[in-house]
Formats: sequence, C-alpha cells, structure tokens
Amino acid sequence: MVPLCVAHAAYEGATLPGPPSPDALQAALWGPFPRLYAWIASVNDEMVGYGSGSLTYCTWSASTYFLMDALFIEEAYRGIGLGADLLGAMRDFACSKQCTRMEWLTPTWNTSALGFYESRGAVCQERIRLKLSLDRDPL
Repeated sequence: MVPLCVAHAAYEGATLPGPPSPDALQAALWGPFPRLYAWIASVNDEMVGYGSGSLTYCTWSASTYFLMDALFIEEAYRGIGLGADLLGAMRDFACSKQCTRMEWLTPTWNTSALGFYESRGAVCQERIRLKLSLDRDPL
C-alpha cells in the first residue's frame, strides 16, 4: 500500500516528509484497536488503487460517521469501475458500523473526482480544512 500512498501524494502535488512507515500502517490497520480501515483495488494481482478511512464521532448529531481519508486509482486504471467498487465497499463498511454518513475532502482542482463523487450522490460543502502541527512548541 505504501507505493500507492506515495503515488497518491504525488498526484495531488503533496510533499511528504518521507514514505509512510509500513510498520505504522500495519499497526493502524491490524493493531488491537484498528484506527484505519483500507481496501485495495487490484488487476491481475497488481495493486492499482486503494481506499482508506476511519470511524469518527460527531457531537452535533451524536452519531458515528466514516471519514474517508483516501480514494486513489492509478491513472491507467481509471474509468473501469474500480473507484466505484472501492467507494461502495467503504459505504457498505460504514453502514455495517451504523454510521450515519461518510465525509471526505478532495482538492478543488480535481474536477473529475468532484464529478465522480457528485454522480454518486455526494454533496459538496463549503469548508476550509485547517492543520495544526503538533511537533512544535505549545500554543
């Protein structure tokens, strides 16, 4: 999954401090209290895409929802239903965990992703994502 994460970051023009740690991903996926859930898309036993996310909680609605962290398909394999399959698998998982909804972010420039999501019933919300690094001095 690490090469797909790196390819995904490159596609979005993100700068990673380094490739994700396989050990950290394994612990998040398979540890005693999984914090990450992931699905792999493959063609002829080759991993060509992935979807991932986590369960989180909304105080406003007092309900659990699924926060999709990633949905990425390598360019050569887009348009053949793999993205829809991954999105469907994550939706099914969220429903099995009694989630009330799914949420995710996508870059505003990625109009093909926006069209893909909207064609499946997703509704865009105006929000700004903020990030506070925790490796600095306290506030």
